[in-house]
Amino acid sequence: MRNRELLLLWIIIPLLTSCITTDNFKVINTETFGPGLLSTDSIATIAVFNRDYNAPGADTFYYRDAANEKVVKDTLVKLKELSNTCTDALADYLRNSGYFKAVINFRDSLNDPLIAQNIVQREKMQNRPDYDACVFLDYMSLRDELMTNSYYFNNQVISSFPEFENSTMMETVDTWLRWRIVYKNDSSKHSYRRIDNLFYGNSVNNNLFGSDDNHRKLLKNAAGSLGESFANELIPHWQKTSRIYYHSGNPQMHAAEKKLVLEDYIGAAEIYRRLTTNKNQNISAKASYNMALICEIEGDLEAAMDWVTRSVQLAKRYDYQHASRCDEYIKLLKKKKEEIEAQEKLLFQNAAN
Repeated sequence: MRNRELLLLWIIIPLLTSCITTDNFKVINTETFGPGLLSTDSIATIAVFNRDYNAPGADTFYYRDAANEKVVKDTLVKLKELSNTCTDALADYLRNSGYFKAVINFRDSLNDPLIAQNIVQREKMQNRPDYDACVFLDYMSLRDELMTNSYYFNNQVISSFPEFENSTMMETVDTWLRWRIVYKNDSSKHSYRRIDNLFYGNSVNNNLFGSDDNHRKLLKNAAGSLGESFANELIPHWQKTSRIYYHSGNPQMHAAEKKLVLEDYIGAAEIYRRLTTNKNQNISAKASYNMALICEIEGDLEAAMDWVTRSVQLAKRYDYQHASRCDEYIKLLKKKKEEIEAQEKLLFQNAAN
């Protein structure tokens, strides 16, 4: 009886330890190339409109001068001009991307009574049946604050943004935008709110400080950046992504992990590649999976799928959790590959035309 129990124990122990061989994983934040909000393979023409009805005229823009503890009114800042700058930047970005045959920028023409003389004409322009998609800037709000040397400025702001550590002046611009996209033959409306904080320091942007004229340049720069930022979201772009990778107490795996975290992907890949042939299946399966991650980051999706497949084959056959994780990763890579191929085909067609 005793011998039978020992035999059973020797059988169970490998099963239990094998099931956790690929449980040791961490999450890493990286950038990968992915699709945008617009379906670039079905949209050829785009109309851009600035419908920011809430943008007042002159004599209404205020900013806070924290250094002198006062609120300043700048009569030369016109929010309508800034919102036009925003849509101009968006239209130019989309036009230069090469994904679309035509990008027409109507700016704030819908708000101009000389162009849109009645409700019927305005509605006709809003729907724009001749365009595959219409992008509207419905609302934009900018609030900024100027800071100079102070306890808060030196110990809170600069400590959070070390790139501005040599600045004696810093301006923050709080932004709130609402975009809307309408598609041809689609009655639904897709709204997107974007809230952000932009930071400027005179050690980095010295030409945007020191005078009222420079302050207006700073706001114009902010408006343009907001337009480009949303345009970048609309088309395929590099985006921050969370991915998992496997770690281990193995010294070489640990050395590769250090390089991976520091974004030395080539250095990490050199170590992981050697480990993919390790006699320990636990190590080789983990290293192969991590190789897939590096290949995705570097843009080689075909190789990434090959490494994931290899990882499944190397892992213990009863490690179902790892197999499921690899299966989901392969599906993600296949979908991403199809989207990128469709986008590249469209770019080639547009270039030929």
